[in-house]
Amino acid sequence: MTAQALVTHLGASGKVAGHALGYLPGGKDGTPVGAIDLDGKDFPGDKLEAARLGLLKTCDDLGLTTYSERSFSGKGWHVRLWADEALSYSLMRAALRAITHRAGIPKVETYPMGDNAAGRWIITPYSRALKGEPPYLGRTYLEADDGQPIPVDELEDWITRNPAGALLELAAEEAARSQPSAAVDRGEDIPGAGEFTPEAVDVLLAAARAHAPDSRHDALAAFLNLGQRAGNLAGMVEGLKAPEVFSKWCADNSRTPQEWAEEIDRWADSVESGETENRRGLPYLKEAGFSIPDLPRPQRATRYPEIVINGRQLRDIAQDAVNALMAQNNPPRLFNRAGELARLIDDGETRVKPLDAVALKGELARCADFVKEEQGKDGEPYTIPARPPADVAPDLLARVDRLSFPPLRLLATTPVYSADGALIAAEGYYPDSGVFLALHGFQLPALPTVGEGLELLRELLHDFPFAHRAGFAHTLAALLVPFLRPMIDGPTPLHMIEAPTRGTGKGLLAEVIPLVALGTGAGVMVQPKDGDEFEKRVTSMLLEGSRVILLDNVHSLSGEALAAALTAQTWRGRRLGKSEMLTLSNDALWMATGNNVSLDDDMPRRIIPIRLDAEVERPENRTGFKHPDLLRWIRQHRPALVAACITMIEAWKAAGRPAGAARLGSYESWSAIVGGVLDVAGVHGFLEGREHLYEISNPEPEEWGNVLEAVYNVHGDKRLPAKEFLDAMMALGSHIDLWEGRKPLSQLQRIGRALLTHRDRVFAGRRLRVAGVDSTTKNRLYQVELLPRPGVTGVPDTETPEKHREETDVLDSVPGVSFTPPRSGERDRVEL
Repeated sequence: MTAQALVTHLGASGKVAGHALGYLPGGKDGTPVGAIDLDGKDFPGDKLEAARLGLLKTCDDLGLTTYSERSFSGKGWHVRLWADEALSYSLMRAALRAITHRAGIPKVETYPMGDNAAGRWIITPYSRALKGEPPYLGRTYLEADDGQPIPVDELEDWITRNPAGALLELAAEEAARSQPSAAVDRGEDIPGAGEFTPEAVDVLLAAARAHAPDSRHDALAAFLNLGQRAGNLAGMVEGLKAPEVFSKWCADNSRTPQEWAEEIDRWADSVESGETENRRGLPYLKEAGFSIPDLPRPQRATRYPEIVINGRQLRDIAQDAVNALMAQNNPPRLFNRAGELARLIDDGETRVKPLDAVALKGELARCADFVKEEQGKDGEPYTIPARPPADVAPDLLARVDRLSFPPLRLLATTPVYSADGALIAAEGYYPDSGVFLALHGFQLPALPTVGEGLELLRELLHDFPFAHRAGFAHTLAALLVPFLRPMIDGPTPLHMIEAPTRGTGKGLLAEVIPLVALGTGAGVMVQPKDGDEFEKRVTSMLLEGSRVILLDNVHSLSGEALAAALTAQTWRGRRLGKSEMLTLSNDALWMATGNNVSLDDDMPRRIIPIRLDAEVERPENRTGFKHPDLLRWIRQHRPALVAACITMIEAWKAAGRPAGAARLGSYESWSAIVGGVLDVAGVHGFLEGREHLYEISNPEPEEWGNVLEAVYNVHGDKRLPAKEFLDAMMALGSHIDLWEGRKPLSQLQRIGRALLTHRDRVFAGRRLRVAGVDSTTKNRLYQVELLPRPGVTGVPDTETPEKHREETDVLDSVPGVSFTPPRSGERDRVEL
C-alpha cells in the first residue's frame, strides 16, 4: 500500500472516511508486516514504557528497524516492522516470538496471530484521520526515533524494510526454542504433571462446556483456581499444555500449544494473585458432578480498600469513599478551594482544576475497589467489580465544606512569603498558610547584596523606554507582588502598561513580569463588555489559581465589575456555565496593556501607571537592544532574578519592616509593604506620576467643573432653577447629549435628573447642592457652593499637585534604565 493510497482513504472534503482502515498486508500466503502488541493492563505503571524501550533496543541490537505506535485506547503500544519481502504467516509470527523472548517479555500478542490470513486484519496507523493540511495525523500514528510523528504523506520515504533473511533466522531460533514441547507429542513424561493428565483435563472442560458453552474462559479459570487450592498448580499447568487438550478446547486452531501454554501461565499468575472472578466457573464444575471441597474465600491482592455498594446506606458508602480519598491524598493532591473540591494538575504548568461529578467519580475509582456482593449457585458468596455509585460523587461535592480536605489559598511556583513574613522555599503543602509550592526543579541560589540585585534588575529592564522614573519603580512593585501577596492584607491595584503607539514594548513587559516572578505567562483575558461575563471569567481564573490576570490591549478601563475586582480583598462571583456563587481570595496581580488608554472617573485611584514612550514614529523598528531575545535571557538567569527580588524583601525585613512613605487610599497594606521594600532598597518614584491618570480619565468631571464655575461666576451661591444650568451648558457646548435636538420641557427634565444624580459632588472646588423647591413654580432649586482649596487634611500647601509636577520635572536618573524626559514647553502637562 502506497502513501498516496493511504492518504486517499483518510477522508474526502474534510470529512472522516467513516470506518477504521483495516487491510491485509501482503496476500493470501504471507505478509511483509509484523506487529507486537504491548497492552497496558499487562504492564502496569512504568513497566509499559520499560517493555517498549526493551523491545526497541532488542531490535536495534539485532539490526532491525522498528516503529512505535500508541494504541487507539492510549493504554498500550504497537511495535511494528516491515520486511523487504513477504514471509508466511507462521514464519513471521515465529520471528516476532523470538524477538519478544530475547527482550524478556514473551507473553504478549503478535500480528500475525495464526497460520493464515483468514480474519486476521490489522488496523493501520493514521486511521480516522481528517484529510486536511499535512501531516494528516489520525487517532494513532507512527513515531520516528526522536519520538516525533511521521507525516503520513512522507511514510513511504521513512519506512525502512528489514531483510527477510534476518527474520527467517529468528523464526528458526524460535522453532528450536519450542522443541521441548515435542516431548509431549511423543508421549514422554512431563516433569511435575502429577495427577493432571490430558484426559482428565479434557473431561473436565467438556463438562464445563456442557453447562456454560459461552463461558470457556470462566470454566478454565475455575479449574485453575481448584488446582491452586489442591496445591499442585505447576503440575496442572503443565498438563494443560498438552496438545490433545487444545485440539478440543479451541477448535479453530488460532493458537499453537506453546502460545496457549503461555496464555495459561498468565491465567495461573492471575489465580495466584487472588482474582475473585476466577471462581465464577466453580458452580459449573459442581453441577458436572465433580467433588470440590469448600475453599476459603480468596483475598484480593490489592492496595486499595474494598467498598461494597449493594445493600448499604448512602451515608455509609460515602464515608468509606471519603476515607479512601483521604488515604490516597498524602501528599495532598485534592483540596478544598473556596468550597469547591479541586485537584492539582501538572501538564508542564501546575494548575488547580475543580472537580465535577464525573471527575470525582474517576478519582474514587482510583482510590478504592468498589464491588458488589453476589451469591453463587453453590451458596458461596463472592464479589464482582463495580463502578462507584452515581449518587456518591454529587453527595461529596455538596458537602465539601464539611469534609476534611486541606484548604488551598495559594498555588505558588516560586518561593513565596507567608502571611507572617516567613519565606516558603521548599516544595510541598503548607497547611498553616494554605500554600502549595510547586517548584518544578527551581532552586533558589545564594542571595546577592541589594546593590547587586538592583543592578541585575536594571539590566533586565534596560531596553524599556520608561517615560518617568516611576515606571521603573512600579515595574519592580509588580515584580514583588507575587512574592509578597500573602503578607498584603487587602487588595492590590492594577498596573497599567501603556504607550502612545504600538511596538513600544508593552506586551513584552507584560510577559517579563510574570515570567520572572512565576516562571509562567499571565492569565490573558480580553476585557468583556458585559459585566456578567467579566465576573464569570475572573471567577474561573481565580478558581484555577491564576497568579496574574492580564487585560490585554484595552482601549478603555471602565465598568463596575472591574472597579469592584480591583478593590475587593475577596471576590464573589459566578462560575462559567453555572449559577452558583463562589467566594475566592483575590490574590492575583492585576495588569493591563494598551495605547493611550482612557479611564472612567472611578479608575484613576485604582491604577498604577507604567508608561513607555520611545519617541519615534515606528518603535517596532528599533535596534541595538542589550538583550535582543529578552525572554530567553530571563529563562537562563531566572534563579538569579528571583534571588534579586528576595534580597530586597529580606533587606526590608532586616530593617524592621518599615512602612513606605507614600500611601494610596484603599490599598494601604499594599503601599505600606511594597513601598517599604522599595524605600529600603533606595528605589525612588513609587506612586509618582499618578496625576496623569486623572488628566486622561473620563472628561465628565471636567465638564461639570466648567459648568459649575460658569454658573458661580454669574450667580454666586444663589438658589437657582435647572434652566440656569442649561443656559451655561449651551454656552459652553457641554453635555450636548442632554439638550441638543430636544424640546424645552424635555431639556429641563433631563438636566434636572442629571443635577440630582450629581448632587453633593465636588467639581473643581465647587459643590453642587439641592437647595429646596421654588414656592411659586414648585420646581427644584440648586446651589453652587464654593469650597476651600481642594486637598486632603494634613497635607502641607507645598505638596499641591501643581508643585509636585514642577519638582518632578527634574527627573532623577536610574542607572541602566532608560526613560524619556519631557520636552520643553510641556512642563505643566507631562505624559508620565
